[in-house]
Amino acid sequence: AEVIKHGIVLDAAYFTEVEREAVALRAREPAVLSRIVAGSCRLKGSVVERDEQEAELRHVLNYGHTIGHAIEAITGYERFAHGEAVSLGIAAEAGIAERLGLAKPGTRERQVAALEAVGLPVRGAGEPPERVVEALSRDKKSKDGRVPFVLAPEIGAFRIIYDVPRATILDALADVA
Repeated sequence: AEVIKHGIVLDAAYFTEVEREAVALRAREPAVLSRIVAGSCRLKGSVVERDEQEAELRHVLNYGHTIGHAIEAITGYERFAHGEAVSLGIAAEAGIAERLGLAKPGTRERQVAALEAVGLPVRGAGEPPERVVEALSRDKKSKDGRVPFVLAPEIGAFRIIYDVPRATILDALADVA
């Protein structure tokens, strides 16, 4: 999920490469894994290098993690591997961007298809959306009770949004429940 996340919010060409190599990634072909993981590390390293003090830019690395961490917390960190929870978070957060009218047409669908193509879950969180929203209120990144969401308006781009309406979050969570 981390590899796909980096493409979604940082580099459209890299995301397209991940889409193209999904079958090989799922089969864990060493040469493809090595190339794709190296690209992911390059992208993450670039963000960390430009934002050593963890100011605004580094928040981009939290795409999918806001909801993913909430799902992990309420399931006791036992039901999902971290990447699976982040995958569910990406699917839900893509739904938030779509519902807010921030995402270009097809953006959510491409994200969900890429996650599914490599064998990651996009549904089946198995928790009531209300419980997930309750866990969001304890997010360590919140400021003055406002939870930041990293959203992708298109592949290769991001925006940080505060004050997402509760109903929008609940609707997006219902899609991954």
